[in-house]
Amino acid sequence: MSLEISWARPSTYLATETYTIKVYRSTSTESGDYTEIGTATNGKATNFTDPGGARNYFYYVRYFDSSNTQGSIILAIVDPTIRELRLSQEVNEVLPNIVKSNMDTNMRQARIAIQQALNAINLASPTTSYTIDSMPRSYEVAVKLGAQIFVYSEQYLGIAIKDFASSEGGISLTKDRGSRISNAIDKVLNYYNQLLKQLKLGEWPAEPVGLGSLAMSSPQGRVIGMLQCIVIV
Repeated sequence: MSLEISWARPSTYLATETYTIKVYRSTSTESGDYTEIGTATNGKATNFTDPGGARNYFYYVRYFDSSNTQGSIILAIVDPTIRELRLSQEVNEVLPNIVKSNMDTNMRQARIAIQQALNAINLASPTTSYTIDSMPRSYEVAVKLGAQIFVYSEQYLGIAIKDFASSEGGISLTKDRGSRISNAIDKVLNYYNQLLKQLKLGEWPAEPVGLGSLAMSSPQGRVIGMLQCIVIV
């Protein structure tokens, strides 16, 4: 299937230089071998269409200058699905301006946070293995809340470390946006934890599950069975 990928053009590459951009795709795992699948026709391009792409592939590009000197690896990302893009936009829309202003313009941070939130939900007992596109609609609220928590946490230190308190001539100035973000994290986290418990209840098996041992007729067997029960309890 046709798949769009994109990357950020490094500022180190001069606008006056002519570059050839070669695109590489994984052949197995992320850290395995890669094969060249094409060349971007425009040296200033930041996207490429892979006609044989798949969302489980990994991609990178390399810039080659006019003397064919090879540049370093630049990671490329697969463009989001419609659902992933919608969830990322919905997360971005509810973020406070102070946080939103520190986000990248293509919402890559929001996309990463959405995936991190889903990973955390999948790990909660009972474990699941949903992808963004396969998860039930009922998961969306928890995923968006979890994404907010990840975004707030990542932005907190960068904002809090810049805040200050000063006093001069009897006038006190306090700039403490960090504590407000910390309070927001606590409130969202409290609601998120309660929601997560209810959400995962639906993943438990509908039929009862038991644990036991084979019956043994001999006295020794009955003693061993009793010991096993004690250990299990």
